[in-house]
Amino acid sequence: MTKLLRWFLFTLLLCWHQLAAAGDDALIDFQGDHYVINVGALNPDSEMTLMDVLMLCPEVLTDNAKMLNGNFILCVDDIDLYMDIETFLTMVKASEVETIDVYTNPSISQGAGGSDGVINIVYKEAEKDGTTGKVALEGSTYGNGLAYADVKTRKRQVSVRGYALGNQHFARGNYLEGVSFSQRELVEDAHVSVNWDISPKDNLTIKLFQQFIDSKEYYHNTNDTYQSPIKDRLGELTFSYLRTLNDKGAELLTEAGGVFANFSNLEMSQRDASPYFFTELTTPLLIDDLSMIAGWEVSYDNSWYIGLKRQQYLKNDLYVQLNYLHGPWTITPGNRYTILNYWNRNDDEAHKLWSHNRNANSYLVSIGHKWGHHYVQGAFNRDFYIPIIDDFYEDVMGEPMLSTSYETNMVWRTELRYTYQQKNLAIFGSAVHSWKTDLPTPREETTGIRASVTWHQGPFRLTAGANFYHEHCAGDDLIPAQYDNSFTLRLSPALLPGHGWRLSSTLIYHSRQEQYGNHPHLFASLKVNKDLGRHCNIYADFHDLAGMPSMSMERSPISTITVLSHLA
Repeated sequence: MTKLLRWFLFTLLLCWHQLAAAGDDALIDFQGDHYVINVGALNPDSEMTLMDVLMLCPEVLTDNAKMLNGNFILCVDDIDLYMDIETFLTMVKASEVETIDVYTNPSISQGAGGSDGVINIVYKEAEKDGTTGKVALEGSTYGNGLAYADVKTRKRQVSVRGYALGNQHFARGNYLEGVSFSQRELVEDAHVSVNWDISPKDNLTIKLFQQFIDSKEYYHNTNDTYQSPIKDRLGELTFSYLRTLNDKGAELLTEAGGVFANFSNLEMSQRDASPYFFTELTTPLLIDDLSMIAGWEVSYDNSWYIGLKRQQYLKNDLYVQLNYLHGPWTITPGNRYTILNYWNRNDDEAHKLWSHNRNANSYLVSIGHKWGHHYVQGAFNRDFYIPIIDDFYEDVMGEPMLSTSYETNMVWRTELRYTYQQKNLAIFGSAVHSWKTDLPTPREETTGIRASVTWHQGPFRLTAGANFYHEHCAGDDLIPAQYDNSFTLRLSPALLPGHGWRLSSTLIYHSRQEQYGNHPHLFASLKVNKDLGRHCNIYADFHDLAGMPSMSMERSPISTITVLSHLA
């Protein structure tokens, strides 16, 4: 392991000594509560993917260069994306994207309490009328297959973007000692977004989405085989209206929509309806350097477990955030006040309706300063994890009973960020400390040091990262001290040798996984792209995972071949 660390530090030093002339276009811009990746500053090639771009973030956004870590929310043009995230991050190319907004701490403006953050993809606007698109067919080991298509069309003031995919995959592994499992899953997604510039000051966006999942899991032991079929259908409809109020940047955004889902397996059937509405004003205040974001958001969640119970949630948020940009200084304070209402009715206790309400505040203060190629930012925020009704159950003489004694889990964060940027080099680092209160354990703390570097010169591109974490739960003797420290190393080189070839690889090493007691593991992939001309590209992807814990999926190396055709 010492040799691995020395080799990694040598790679960082190599990037530092290969500096090129400074440029004016910054790869990363800080805007108070988040940072923005200006994708064009990377000079992306035609086959660079969104996941390739996200690898330069100092946070550990992915464990396998395929999927985002579980608690990140992915949005497209500020609207949540409900589809196969792995396929989306692979098929959408960096050259199609203008910027990526990364909110790594739940901000006041986003209101994503309890999440690890929000990643918002902003597409480039079509410069002229016309239709473009692409179609992809993919096959891999275990008989996995994928069909994907997207299309973009623009005519005058109206642009339409659509996706459709069908994805079938198989997996197998060990669930418990002596119990193995196999899984087959079919996913179908369709997504349509319509953007209409009604006038120079008015814009309307309509988004429609549907997803269907048909999954079957088989558990095998020496005596029997148990089958668990799962069907899941989800739909979403959203209307977003933006009104420009003046030429100084004042805007009023109003959005309404809902997500509707139906889930069933052998044991239960569940239906969910989640409508929401918000209105948000962005306007300068008094002086040009000072602006404000203020809004009101209301959402309602109705979860009906047929024949068992109905759970309902009503959430009201009022928020305000100030942004002061003066010379090299950036100052951002904000507050979000949340009112939560709960209702629960069990079908076997129809005469009893349990209800409860509580409220909480989230705070944010951020100060940043830029000089030359350097930028330093310090941030502090307090957030809370929104409790669900099941959190209020407590054991009363062996019987689960709903109680209001549950304490809202608070999380406090302090973070210091630093970047150094030149034309073809960016070094990005941060130190963060967070602690949680009102938990079953007296105190849970995490300290992290995170760093990444990206460098490109001619046909060669290199992105590398390192993360170290110290996690500790005070008063919890069940977690051995040797699991307090962990680290992650990432390396992603890419080479464009010419004649339509692209070679890329990703290595991600974890000293341990998220769950205590699991083993270190290494993810490795090798990808070869070949442009065949006539708008057609083919690539092969070989990846493997070493050190997989025994209770997770045990998969042999996976090979994928994809044919991608661009429709002009």
